[in-house]
Amino acid sequence: MVMPEMPSQAQMDLVKESAAALKPVAPQIAQLMYDKFWTMNPETKRLWSVDFTKMPKGGCPGNSVTLQAQVQSGVVFGFMTNIEHIDRLMADLKRVAQKHCSRNIDYSKYPLLGEALLDAVVEVTGGVDQSVLDAWRAGWTYLVDCLVHMETEIYKEMQEKENGFVGFKEFKVTSMEQIEICNVDDSDSDDGVDELEKEIATIVSFQPLDGAALPAYDKNQYTCLKLVSDKLGGATHRNYYLYGASDEKTFRLSLSKMDRSLVTAHVLDEMRVGDTAYLSAPFGNYLLMETLGE
Repeated sequence: MVMPEMPSQAQMDLVKESAAALKPVAPQIAQLMYDKFWTMNPETKRLWSVDFTKMPKGGCPGNSVTLQAQVQSGVVFGFMTNIEHIDRLMADLKRVAQKHCSRNIDYSKYPLLGEALLDAVVEVTGGVDQSVLDAWRAGWTYLVDCLVHMETEIYKEMQEKENGFVGFKEFKVTSMEQIEICNVDDSDSDDGVDELEKEIATIVSFQPLDGAALPAYDKNQYTCLKLVSDKLGGATHRNYYLYGASDEKTFRLSLSKMDRSLVTAHVLDEMRVGDTAYLSAPFGNYLLMETLGE
C-alpha cells in the first residue's frame, strides 16, 4: 500500500522530541482535546461509546480523564514518537481505521480534531514554539492522511463484498437467549490445573428490517451497535464481536453484564424481542478498544 508523503526530517525530529517530553501529560492533553472538540462539534460526541466518554468515579490516580482519552493518547503519542517508522504502527492504525469504518465516521472532521489537539498542547504546556506547533500540525496531517487512505480502501472492499453495505442498517431483535459459558481462569491455580469460571451470557439475534441478505463475517470480526435512547443521553455506539457461525439472515451478539458497560446493560435490561436498533457491516479482526481498561 502506497502511503502519504511524510513530513520533513526536521519536523519529524521536533515531533519525536516533544512527544517524548509530553508523554507524562499525554492523557490530560487528549482529554482537553476532546473537551474542546466536543464543545465545538457537539453532534459528534454520539459517535463514541458512552462507556468511553464518561468520567470514572473514585479517587484513583489518573481518574480525571476518560477511558477514551487514555486510549487515544496512547495512539496519538505512539504515532508521533514513531513517526519515522510507520511500518511499526500499521497493525494499530489499521485497527483504528476499521473501528472508524464500523461507525461510519466522517473523516472531514479529523483536521478539526487536530486543531483541538494543538490548542490542548498549548494550554497544558503553557505555550510552545511555533516551530513545534507547525511540526505537530504536519505530523497530525500525516496521521490523518494515513487513516483516510486506509479507510477509503476498507470502504471500497466492503462495497465490493457480496451483500456488503456502508453505514448503518436498521435491525429488529428476533431473539434473546441466555446461555452458560465457561471461561478458563488460571490466575490462582496452584496445581497447574486451569479452573473454569461459569458466566451467563445473552445471545441477542438481530435481523435487518429490509430483509436483505447480510455480508458474511469471519471469526473475531465485529459490528457496531447504534442505540438511540434518552436514558443513554441520546445516540451512542458500542462495538461487539459477532457470535457464532455467519449466515445471510442474522447478526448475533453475545452480551454479558460482566463487561460493566452502560450500553450492554441497557440492551439486556430495556430491550425486548421486536425492538429495533442499528448495526454496521462486519469489520475488524483486531483487538477492540472496548476490551481495553474494562
